Amino acid sequence: MSTPRWWQHWPFSDRGTGPKKGAEDGFQEVSDSQPFNPFSEAKLLTGHTDTVHQIRLLDDKRVISVSCDRTAIVWDAETGRKLYSLTGHTDVITCALAIKDHNSDECHVVMTASLDFSIRLWDLNADERYEEGFSQREITEHGGVVMCLSQLSHEMVCSGGKDVCLWDRNGRLLSKYNRSLFAKEDSSMVHSVLKLDSRHFGIVAASNYPCLAVFDIKTTTMTDVNRYSLQFVRFLSNSHRENITCISSISGNFFASGSQDGVILLWSTNTLNAMKMFDCSRQMTVAPPTKEPGSVVPQNCTEIRNIIVVAERFLFTSMGCGFKIFDVIGYEDSHGLPRPLASHAYAHQQPITCMEYLRSSSTLVTASEDGSIRLWGSPNRISGRETDDTSDHVNKGKSTIEEFLGTDLNPKGKRRPLPATPSLLGQLLVHSKSIKEIKALRGHGLVSCSADGMVVLWKDGEKEREKRDTEIRYLLGH
Repeated sequence: MSTPRWWQHWPFSDRGTGPKKGAEDGFQEVSDSQPFNPFSEAKLLTGHTDTVHQIRLLDDKRVISVSCDRTAIVWDAETGRKLYSLTGHTDVITCALAIKDHNSDECHVVMTASLDFSIRLWDLNADERYEEGFSQREITEHGGVVMCLSQLSHEMVCSGGKDVCLWDRNGRLLSKYNRSLFAKEDSSMVHSVLKLDSRHFGIVAASNYPCLAVFDIKTTTMTDVNRYSLQFVRFLSNSHRENITCISSISGNFFASGSQDGVILLWSTNTLNAMKMFDCSRQMTVAPPTKEPGSVVPQNCTEIRNIIVVAERFLFTSMGCGFKIFDVIGYEDSHGLPRPLASHAYAHQQPITCMEYLRSSSTLVTASEDGSIRLWGSPNRISGRETDDTSDHVNKGKSTIEEFLGTDLNPKGKRRPLPATPSLLGQLLVHSKSIKEIKALRGHGLVSCSADGMVVLWKDGEKEREKRDTEIRYLLGH
């Protein structure tokens, strides 16, 4: 079993002047002191030998990483210890899924898919005396590459790729839809699948194609046994002009899709109609930086790479080197199009690859092809909020965004200028190549993975020191 490296402490002082903004180049610089950056300790988890391109949270205590080296590794999210190395695939692992237990957030079974045309089920509790994971079952009935996995219910999993398939939690094939039936319209791989809650039972699938595909899941009962079948409903046409890159659930009634044309569409899950359009290619407020000798000029583009949803209302999206934040229920410009609440055109020197929002600290985390992770928010927190005491979900969401922006969304007697530019609170520099994914750990900090083959745990230095001091006092009997 490999032992993770000791925590590395970054020399950030406890006090300083805070974030600074560049005068001419459009970038926000990080001061030597980062008083608003809590992640001053990092732990490098070694075990992979090639690009690590996906991380999934198994539960509160464990994460799994999948790599181009054909392995998946389960880590202890608190200590960084390697718990299991899942080996058996003969080609790159494309994705992993933590299959949640009944009435619990705990996970004992993991599903992985690979370019070797197989899906594998891993029983992490098969025999805890052994270090290596136990392969419970290999599945090949789908007969093609799988690019994404999604748990629709405690009993059902959906896979997307060459075709769309339904499985039970034990890996038994329930239904398969052969996408070659509409290959003339869309022959690309399905990269994302989303459950449609408001429909009786259905999914929407996205691929490198301008239209989403909607499927219904029909149930019939024969001799007390439920049988399921995937039925293609239709394409959501007349929507995006270019290929769809991501989809995200907003609530039970709405979901969003983003594409290479820089447009996000808000869809009704009931009517399957596009309700609103957010054009992210417009109104980028910061001019491109001037090129210094030997420097890298950011190459911006309009492709939507990420959509994350906060409080079922606010959309955080990235395009090129920048990001924008929209409120789905407010603020339109003179053309009747939604205006962003906040925007930053050049948040990184190279395109943003992934994002996370930390609700506990009202902080946006962005990661980039340049290997950096940056923290965004407001150093001027709004005081007097009672977010935790209100039962109003909308106001809770509004409050966390106001904390993030450091201002009221609706100041009395004034019209707030739009869009705002969030402040750069700090950056995390360990990775040497493009960051593939970041995830917020529940109470443990952040975890990131990269093309450099590393997985990194980022910890709140102050909290970690307090924990170590508590342990020392306990061992000394004080």
